[in-house]
Amino acid sequence: MDNPTTTPLPAVKAHISLSKSLNQMKHVIERTKKTSTKQPNSQNGINAFKESIMLIKSDIQNTERQLAVEMDKSQKLQELLHQDEELLKQLDEDRSAYVNRKIVGTGNWTK
Repeated sequence: MDNPTTTPLPAVKAHISLSKSLNQMKHVIERTKKTSTKQPNSQNGINAFKESIMLIKSDIQNTERQLAVEMDKSQKLQELLHQDEELLKQLDEDRSAYVNRKIVGTGNWTK
């Protein structure tokens, strides 16, 4: 079983992934700026920039899919929690009904 204090939540993992992608994008932009000042019409810099954009788009799409799955799981867990609450409520009502069957003054239980 994973230790909750050391295992990041899926949403945190997705945020970290997006942060890494954005940092990569910043590096590509800086590299492109440097390349374009040295060689104004550098096709290599432009291609690297386009490739980085495509990778970042792919990362974002993967993250969106992952978040959608996690949201679906969360919704299912909320539904199960609601069912559990209803069962606990019914159990408490049944227990109360059982306790209330005791005949007042005799100490005996009714059947």
